[in-house]
Amino acid sequence: MFLGGALQSIAVMLWLLVEMATRYGVAGRPVDWPVASSAVHSYLMIYGLFPFFIFGFLMTTFPRWMNGKEIPARRYVPAFVLLMLGAAGFYAGLLTGRIVLLAAVFATLAGWGVALYALLRVLLDAQHPDKRHPQIIFIALSMGWCSLVAYLVWLGSDNMAWLRFAIQGGLWFFLLPVFASVAHRMIPFFTSTALPQHLVTRPLWAWWTMLAASVMHGLLQLADAAAWLWLCDAPLAAAALYLTYVWGLRRSLSIPMLGVLHIGFAWLGIAMLLFAVQSFASFLSHGQMFIWGLAPLHALTIGCFATLLIG
Repeated sequence: MFLGGALQSIAVMLWLLVEMATRYGVAGRPVDWPVASSAVHSYLMIYGLFPFFIFGFLMTTFPRWMNGKEIPARRYVPAFVLLMLGAAGFYAGLLTGRIVLLAAVFATLAGWGVALYALLRVLLDAQHPDKRHPQIIFIALSMGWCSLVAYLVWLGSDNMAWLRFAIQGGLWFFLLPVFASVAHRMIPFFTSTALPQHLVTRPLWAWWTMLAASVMHGLLQLADAAAWLWLCDAPLAAAALYLTYVWGLRRSLSIPMLGVLHIGFAWLGIAMLLFAVQSFASFLSHGQMFIWGLAPLHALTIGCFATLLIG
């Protein structure tokens, strides 16, 4: 899985390079993709890049978290093959047409489904008293699968409502809950292991606040209520920044690898604070002010998600 993620990282950067170079006249004319470049960008970042790393990590840690059996090759190999076919097919579809894109997304859905089943078997078979983190992560992964179905439906119908659900669902029902849950489960563990003299807490209220606020953000986005996002973004930012403080960001910097994880998580609070300020400005101006543009989104995806992924 991690090999697929590494290859996909290179492929995504190459696509972005081609898109930016041609769009701004650095090299040749803009490429006429079968679908809008913004839709391609959203797909590649949400469904093309992160899932390889997420499934690779979880297929290793799920059994360890719950003292369960290791996932056998007969379950993770088919998932990897199908996800790779979907990834390669998507780039082929960008050069050929929507039919190939549809087949590629279908292959990705199939691989995602096989991976979900592998994790579900561990979740159901393991006898562990506390399965809250794995359960929430599994639900978020399932919501990611449903959001990817929405992308497939959009490809076949051109109904923009499905594309909106694919993007917003992928961000707020899938990626943020997964990263927040993994961070809440692992950062205190890594910190207490690397800095044994530092007592690290894992308050559940902050985790539940982040999860609920993330879902509410997605629902408000789908309801075209961007001016009200501050109602959920402010609590999410407060919870994330509180965890950044109690987990000891400054102490963690003495150990570079640990510091990367803490810095990545700190970006969650910063990004959601930017989202909250932008939404409140929109609320006060009756939707006329969009002060940060896409900066909060990129602070979340690049600052938080990508940094935690690297860490």
